[in-house]
Amino acid sequence: MVYSQGFSLYVANSSPSLNQILVFAPYANGNVAPVRVIEGPLTEMPATGEIGALVTGPEGYLYVYWGEVGGVNAAILVFAPQASGNVAPVRIIAGSNTQLGGYRGMDVDILGRLYVASNGPTLTTGEILVFADGANGNVAPIRTIYPQIPANASYANVFDVAVGGKLIYVADAACSEGKAVDTSIDVFSINAHGVSTPSCKIGGSGSHIASGNVQFLATAPGGDRVWALMFAPPVDTTRTFRAYNYCDSHPVATLGGANTGFNGPTGAAFDAKGYLYVSDQTWSGDGTVWIFAPTDQNGNVTPTFVLQGSNTQLLDPLGITIGPTVI
Repeated sequence: MVYSQGFSLYVANSSPSLNQILVFAPYANGNVAPVRVIEGPLTEMPATGEIGALVTGPEGYLYVYWGEVGGVNAAILVFAPQASGNVAPVRIIAGSNTQLGGYRGMDVDILGRLYVASNGPTLTTGEILVFADGANGNVAPIRTIYPQIPANASYANVFDVAVGGKLIYVADAACSEGKAVDTSIDVFSINAHGVSTPSCKIGGSGSHIASGNVQFLATAPGGDRVWALMFAPPVDTTRTFRAYNYCDSHPVATLGGANTGFNGPTGAAFDAKGYLYVSDQTWSGDGTVWIFAPTDQNGNVTPTFVLQGSNTQLLDPLGITIGPTVI
């Protein structure tokens, strides 16, 4: 494979009648068309389900977490670099051995290992499934990470997972009788396995991490800072991103307010230069990608670039990722 100096921006466009991946050029801005679109019956993304998450690996392969409503019949579809049009995945991870269910989020480390946040077929078994590089078919994870469950809870739900350097960040909530009793971002070493004690927990007083309000995570370049989307009315009614340094429960940056344009953020990703990309939906059929420069990621700030308009084909963006351009 030959890598260019640029990158590709992938946005999942998903609704009850449509599933597609829109691919944009680096720093696309305004009402511009995607350079590629992945859609059609061969993609194994029928309208009976929706895209739960997407991420790219170090070699440019695109991983798409697809499932029917509620996470039933979940599968991970892997597309080749530069995939375009009505193309079949080159690999599909699916079946009872995979333990996939209740899709939430996923990430890939520099060795190509895939980390999947799953709540299991019963939606009450919060776990991080780790698959080998090149995993294909009805294969079991090479290891599973389970968040610790405190005495006042009976099970855990996971919301998202993000890998940064040698760290794994897991947004999870310990639950009892269907309610979250303890929500945090747990930080594990990259080699964590089984019921693992986290290196530290980001949460508690001053963290603004309330019960059940961490929607998804994104790691900034370097891996020692994690961004989390918060939504907990009446505190965060406009959706707010907060950034945390390693093992520090006090946010070092807060991004939110009317100027940001946030309405219903559905995903976030960073490029190598530290630009933050946020996919957003208005629930009225208008999708947007807000792009913030490294110097514009704190406070009620206006996005540096905005990807929006009919030419973009953005309708219901449900996730976003950035990957290397392979030529």
